Amino acid sequence: MDTQSFFIYPTEPAPVTEGFLDDASKTEWDILLSYMQTRHLRPGETIFTEGDVDRALYVLADGRLEQSSAQTPAVAVDAPAPLNELAFLDGGRCATSARAITDAELLRLSYDAFESLAAREPVLARRIVLDLGSIVARRLRSAGV
Repeated sequence: MDTQSFFIYPTEPAPVTEGFLDDASKTEWDILLSYMQTRHLRPGETIFTEGDVDRALYVLADGRLEQSSAQTPAVAVDAPAPLNELAFLDGGRCATSARAITDAELLRLSYDAFESLAAREPVLARRIVLDLGSIVARRLRSAGV
C-alpha cells in the first residue's frame, strides 16, 4: 500500500498538502497496520451509518466510497482517506454514513486496538491523534468555524 498521499479530506474546497501520517516511516505504517483489521468491500456495502455507535478509525486504502449525512449531500471519497475521525476522537456517534461505490479495501482501527498500540507505541499514537485533530481542524476552518 502506497502511503505517500495520506490524506486529503475530500470535502475541503482547496487541496491540503499535509495529511494523515504522510511523513510516517514504513516501519511506523507496518506497526499501525498490525493493529488494524482489513475488510474487502463490494459496491453497495455499508461501512457505517450516521448515528451508529462505532468508536473506530477507518482508512480507505483502495477504491471509492460515498459519504453523506442528513445535513450534507453525498460526497465521493477516493482512497486513501481516513473516515469516522470524529467518533474515533470523541466517542460520539458516527457523524456520517459511508458505503462502497466500487470494490474497496478498508482498514479499521478499533478504539481498543488503538489503546493497545498507544501502550506500546505512545509516540506513534500521539501522532495519530494529532494528525486526526489537524484534519478535523482544517475542515472546520475551511467551513468558517
